[in-house]
Amino acid sequence: MKNTIYKFTLLFFITTFYTACFDKKRDSEEITVFNEFVYRQLNEKNKNTKFKIIDTGCINGKKRAYKDIEKGKLKFYADSFDYGFSEKQIIFREHNIELVNYVHPHNSYTEEFEKSCYEIELIKEVYKIYGEEFTDSLLIEAERNFAKKNPDSLFIRDGEDIRYIYLNN
Repeated sequence: MKNTIYKFTLLFFITTFYTACFDKKRDSEEITVFNEFVYRQLNEKNKNTKFKIIDTGCINGKKRAYKDIEKGKLKFYADSFDYGFSEKQIIFREHNIELVNYVHPHNSYTEEFEKSCYEIELIKEVYKIYGEEFTDSLLIEAERNFAKKNPDSLFIRDGEDIRYIYLNN
């Protein structure tokens, strides 16, 4: 019985010592975080924590974009609140580019995590193939078509009705 008590006591002290050492080591190390949600939760609990950030959302978004590009799926992202979005979709579709409604998130909790990696990679590919001037010209052509089809609709940009630009040309 003394032997059992001795083993139990020894095991207790070893466990206590190991736990104390482990906790000290854990406090001084970086915590690896893979997404912004977990980062926010941990950072709010302890602002002094050191983080190693691996932005898997962006990594996976880029991988998905590269696969879509390999398959020939090109997408361009624009805000559907802009005038003539349906016209823009038609014109982009003529060039085998899918125009997708997208509002870019301008605010972020942290700069460590990139936003819209998938969308940005696809836009870069469209610019690489066609150029920014080409896509801009498609957008202008779509706006012109919208203004001609809807001459009685307000077409406001920067606080001014700009129908006259497209209707007089």
